[in-house]
Amino acid sequence: MPGPIVTVTLNPAIDQTLVVDEFSVGETNRVTEARLDPGGKGINVSQALKELGVDSIATGLAPGSVGRFIETELTRDGIAVDFVPTVGETRTNLTLIDAKHHVATTIHNAGPETDPALAEELRERLRAHYAPTGWLVVGGSLPPPLEPSIYADLIRDAHTAGLHAALDSEGDALRAGLSANPDLVRLSPATLEEL
Repeated sequence: MPGPIVTVTLNPAIDQTLVVDEFSVGETNRVTEARLDPGGKGINVSQALKELGVDSIATGLAPGSVGRFIETELTRDGIAVDFVPTVGETRTNLTLIDAKHHVATTIHNAGPETDPALAEELRERLRAHYAPTGWLVVGGSLPPPLEPSIYADLIRDAHTAGLHAALDSEGDALRAGLSANPDLVRLSPATLEEL
């Protein structure tokens, strides 16, 4: 039987989606539909796995009271969680959908500053979830001032424990993660061009 799938989100978010009939720059726009969802690449993977009937453990860093909200929402949805609480507040990403023109505009926050010692605490916690033949999925952006090498460190830890590792990131974090030879990498055409 395969080992567990562990997802890591170091810079989680609340994804706020607002729908308007037709967006007008510089004008008052009335929202016709709104929703809030836990977000971040690792969290998104855990949610997709749940939809497919596959269990996972969502982990990472979870700043402030919004971090607690994310944990509560995931637990309510039947997803196991093991996040490290951090200071600051979890970022909010905004997606504005213009229904008439079928156009979505997304604005991403950077996220709060994180103590690198908490990333080390997370590495220790992750080891308790590792089992041979399992998978570690790491992805998304990094909160400042975490170094891009954190993804490579996590992938090497996973390989040492006998797990497979998947990486989904961009820029320096992607480049650093690739140096650890992940077993699976998600690359968009734009990311391939950038590399």
